[in-house]
Amino acid sequence: MAEIGYILLLINILIYISGIKKATKKAYLVFTTYLIFIGVIEVLGVLFLKAKGGNLFLTHYYFIIQYLFLSYFYYLIIENCSVKKLIKTLTPLTLVSLSIQYFFYPDLFVIFNQYEIFICITPIVVYATCHLFQVFKTQNKKYIYITYGALLYFLPHALIFSSGNLMPQLPKKVNTIIWEINTIIYAVFLILIFVEWYTHFRKKAIFNKQQPVKLVQTRAF
Repeated sequence: MAEIGYILLLINILIYISGIKKATKKAYLVFTTYLIFIGVIEVLGVLFLKAKGGNLFLTHYYFIIQYLFLSYFYYLIIENCSVKKLIKTLTPLTLVSLSIQYFFYPDLFVIFNQYEIFICITPIVVYATCHLFQVFKTQNKKYIYITYGALLYFLPHALIFSSGNLMPQLPKKVNTIIWEINTIIYAVFLILIFVEWYTHFRKKAIFNKQQPVKLVQTRAF
């Protein structure tokens, strides 16, 4: 099941890169870079796992850098000034609070940090909700499918990772079901990212249709 996610992610990375032009808006470039970053994390995770080493420490880079990318992405596409100020204020506060936490509790680096998961995902859900309301009020529907995917994916995603430290105590079958559900939701998120590209950013073929010739009858004098 995980292989499907890898394939979908690779497809999205390639098609979004193919759409980059000099005239491309910054939000598109930021989101494309975010996809590349996720791809790098996935590759590193597999490599560390095959080397029989722990890859859990990668989750900290994943959550924090993902938070930065998506916060900046929504900062660029959200028009409400109050929400923009919230993003500008909350982002540095989040980084400072996490830095202080890891300074005093470095042991958190080798387990799932529930505070980190909460503080890095909850704002993204809030920003996505704000963007959703914005889209409903305007004619500009760009990035709507990405927002749908973010809302669908990050809420259960936060719950799953927040309970990650308890999973070793659960039956193996329960663990398997939980991670499979997360994989399915992640695949849906990636599909919606593809739908966003296909709907708003793919190169549409332009056919030169012959315009019907209007016959104008003139009166003979």
